[in-house]
Amino acid sequence: MADLLARETMKEFDRRFNRPGDPPRKQFQILETKDKFKFLERDREYCKEWLSKMDSLQAENGMSQKDYFEWLAKKGRVQNGRPHDNWENRIQYLAWKETQPNLIPVFRKAKKSDLS
Repeated sequence: MADLLARETMKEFDRRFNRPGDPPRKQFQILETKDKFKFLERDREYCKEWLSKMDSLQAENGMSQKDYFEWLAKKGRVQNGRPHDNWENRIQYLAWKETQPNLIPVFRKAKKSDLS
């Protein structure tokens, strides 16, 4: 089922970008009518809005890209002179950041004293 969903989604995007006048494939129309699947489109405007909110979100939580890259360098997580950004490093950075004073915990259960 996952293969069918992936294939029909790919075919639908191909149709929308390359042949917008053509009708959707019947297989996609059937999947779209089922309550089990939800197709969400994220356009350029959505991504721009999300990115514009990211700076304020980082500032609220005491984070910044500069701080993250400095942490990577300090931990020796640099390859070919560039910070090695991956999910593992991001999670470890967040866990480290959580140990810093005056920040609400992200991964551990919050104590009442942390939230007041």
